Order: sequence, then structure tokens, then C-alpha cells
Amino acid sequence: MKPSLAESIKMNVWVGHDATLAALAETRFGDHIGAENLIYVTISTGVGGGIIANSEMVTGASGGAGEVGHIAIRTGSYKCNVGCDGCFEGNASGPAIARIARDRWTGRGPLADLAEGNPEKVTSRMVFDAADEGDLVAQEIVDLTIENVSIGLGSLMNVFNPEAIVIGGGVVQGLQRHWQQLQQTVIERSLPGYSGKIPLTATRLGDDVSLLGAAQLAFRESCRL
Repeated sequence: MKPSLAESIKMNVWVGHDATLAALAETRFGDHIGAENLIYVTISTGVGGGIIANSEMVTGASGGAGEVGHIAIRTGSYKCNVGCDGCFEGNASGPAIARIARDRWTGRGPLADLAEGNPEKVTSRMVFDAADEGDLVAQEIVDLTIENVSIGLGSLMNVFNPEAIVIGGGVVQGLQRHWQQLQQTVIERSLPGYSGKIPLTATRLGDDVSLLGAAQLAFRESCRL
């Protein structure tokens, strides 16, 4: 596809995974400009990741590196859409949070009110909002979500020793309300060397983070020609 596209538009073409491009953008435009080792994790309708190591994008043998959403964090629990048992995506993405809420549905309280009495209308945002309003079941799900996210992020910290992990995506809006708890739980899941400070931040680049990364990739690679 890449050669065909380059031929049709008569221009050089470079291809990158969206989350990997997001990670690249964070090293150029985000809170960690100049970082040589950084991981970007998006937690939204799914969970994906991008890895920058020694200033280069980690792409793997066939371009599939960075599928951090399929790290096993809770074996024997929920599966993702492709069937990975107990993976990050299956237990901490937006749809996963909503599914847990439906399975624990009581039909009363703030969560039921937000969903208009219909468990099929529950969203992850509703779960975070209901927890803020004192819904005990929603609070339990938020705590579980923080634990699940922390297991995934702690594993990445331990394996890659990045200068920073940046998280983005719709679920992060809810997690930011519990940032101190999230950071502390990641520390508990990481090696002792991270006990003083955890390099965890939320992206400030918004929905265009991957586009910014694509622009940076094209600029960087064209300069190498």
C-alpha cells in the first residue's frame, strides 16, 4: 500500500501506528519534549500504546509493537473483543467499565438515575459521575478500574524504564479526578526505584495527538533523506 500511495501522489510516504505517532508527538510537543524513552497509552473504546525507545519508534517485526491493551492483568476475568483473557483492554477500557457496571447493576442510586433506569445506556463516564455522587457500586468499579489500569502501567514501567508514561483517551477524563490514587497505585505495582516519583502524566495534546505525531514523523524522515 505504501509504495502504491507514494507512486500515485508522487511524494514520499511514511506510515506509523496511531498510538506510536502519539508517543512521538509527546516527545516533541507535549510535557516531555526531548524525552528519548516514553510510552503513550490510550484508554478509550480500547487500550493501545506507542513506545519510543532511544528516540526511535518501536514498531516490531511487522509493525504491530505497542499492543499494550492485551497485557494480561487479571487472568480469568473479562476478555476483550479478540478473546484475550483478562487483558488490559478487556478490563479497563470504556466499554469494559460499562460492562462491569451492567454486571453489577442494582437498578437504584445515582448510576441508575444517570442511565435512566436502563443498564444498556450505562457509559464509563456515567460510572465516574455516579461515583462522584456517592454511588457505592460505582465507587467500587472506579477503584477496580484504577487497580486494573495501575497493573498495566506498572508492568510497562518495570519492563521499559521510560522517562515518562503519558495516558490519553476518554477514560482519562474520569481518571484525572482520582489522579493521586492512580499514581499511588501505579507506584505500588512498580519496582521500588519508582517509589519517590512516578513519571505519569495525562496528555494535553487532545484528539490531534496522533496527527501531530504524523507531521513530526514526516518532517523528521524527510530531513534524513
